[in-house]
Amino acid sequence: MMRTHNFPYSSSVCLVVSFAFLLCGCAGVTFNATAPAPSPTPQAGPADRVLLQMGPAGTLYQEFAATDSGLNQVANDITLPTRFLAIAPPIASVHGFLFALDSGPLPQIDAFTEDSVAGRFSSTAQFMLQPGPTIFSTDPSGNYLYVNESHDDPPNGYESNLNAFHIGADGGLTQVPGAPFIFFGGPGTGLDSCFNLGSRLAFTPDGTRAYAVTVEGCPCHSTGFWTVQPFLVDTNTGAITKEAPQPGAPPPSEFFIGGVVVAKNGKYLLFPSIDGLMVYSIDPSTGSLTQVKASSPLPATDIDHPYVEITATKDGEFVYLDQPQSGLLYGFHVENDGSLTPVPGSPYATGTLSSLTVSSSGRFVFASRVAQGFLAFKRDPNTGQLIEFGSVPLQQGVLAIVNLN
Repeated sequence: MMRTHNFPYSSSVCLVVSFAFLLCGCAGVTFNATAPAPSPTPQAGPADRVLLQMGPAGTLYQEFAATDSGLNQVANDITLPTRFLAIAPPIASVHGFLFALDSGPLPQIDAFTEDSVAGRFSSTAQFMLQPGPTIFSTDPSGNYLYVNESHDDPPNGYESNLNAFHIGADGGLTQVPGAPFIFFGGPGTGLDSCFNLGSRLAFTPDGTRAYAVTVEGCPCHSTGFWTVQPFLVDTNTGAITKEAPQPGAPPPSEFFIGGVVVAKNGKYLLFPSIDGLMVYSIDPSTGSLTQVKASSPLPATDIDHPYVEITATKDGEFVYLDQPQSGLLYGFHVENDGSLTPVPGSPYATGTLSSLTVSSSGRFVFASRVAQGFLAFKRDPNTGQLIEFGSVPLQQGVLAIVNLN
C-alpha cells in the first residue's frame, strides 16, 4: 500500500506561529565589528509584488503590490488547487511564470503565465509528479525547478528525492535527465521512515551548491532529528546530488531548525537553532562547512520559544529572523569575518509574525501577523533598519507569502 508522509515538527507545547508554520504539539550583546558596507541603493521602479496564500485549505490567493506609498491589492482573489502544507509552500514563481502543486487525486505541477498588470494567471500546462510532493525551489538563474518527493518505494523501500525540471522560455517544463534524484533510501533498502526537506533549497550565487534542512524519522514521537544537508548542482544539466557528510558539518539536532540562508555572496551559511543563530563558512572549492567561532548574537532559547523563519537579502549582506512566541523580529548585518551586527532598532517588538520574506528588490520585508493580516516594513539598504509602514487587515489568515517579481 502506497503511503505518503507529511513533514512533522516537534515542540513541548503547540507553537502558535500564525498560520504559516504548523508545529505539532508533541514532546519533543555587544560586538566589535566594522560598520556595514553600503549595499547598492534599490532604484525606484516597478512595485514589488507578492502572492498571499490564504483560506482554510490554502487554496485562496491574493496578490498585493508594495511601493513606497503603501500596499495595494492587485485585481481579484485567485483560486489555485494548491493546498497548505506545514512547511514552505509548494509554489514557485520565476520569469513571469507560476508553478504550483495541484493537490488533486494525482500529484502534478500546474503551470501558469502571469499578467502582472491585470493580476491574472492563465493556466498553460500540467506536469505529472511522483507521490508525496512538498517543497518547490528554483535555482538562482531561474532555469531549474526542484520538487521534493517522499514516498514508499517498493519493494521494501522508502525514498525522498528531488525531482528536477528545466524551465523553458515559454514556461514549459522538461524533466532533467536522470531525475528524480534520490537522496535518501530507495527500492530494496528496507527503510520505512519519514524523510523530507524541511526548507527550500538555499543556493550559492553561482548555483553550483545548495543547502537545505532535512528531517529524518518522526519528530512528533521523539524519534527524529533535523540536519543541514549540502547538495552539489550541475548548472549545465540541472542534476543535483546529496553530498556526503564532511568533518565540521553542522551536527544533527533533535530540536527544530526552521531554515537556512546563504549570506555574503556565498561566503557563509546561516540557520537558527535552539542554541542561537549559527554561522558556517562555505569553502569556495569544496563547499564544506566550518563553524565560525564568533559568538551567536542570539541567546540560546528553549523548545517553547524557537527562532522560526529566516530570510536574507539577495546579496546576503543582511538577514532577518523571527521568534514568534516572544513577539520579536531580529535583523543582522553579516560582517566579512562572519560575525553578526544587529541592525539599528533590532530586535523589533512586532508581536507574533509568520511568513517572513525579503521582497524581490530588497526594499521591503513582508510578514503576516496573527489576526491582523498582511504587513510590510521599509528596509534601509545601507543599515538594514526596518520601519513598519503598511498593513492590510484580512478576513482570513495568511499561510504563506510568495514573491512574484
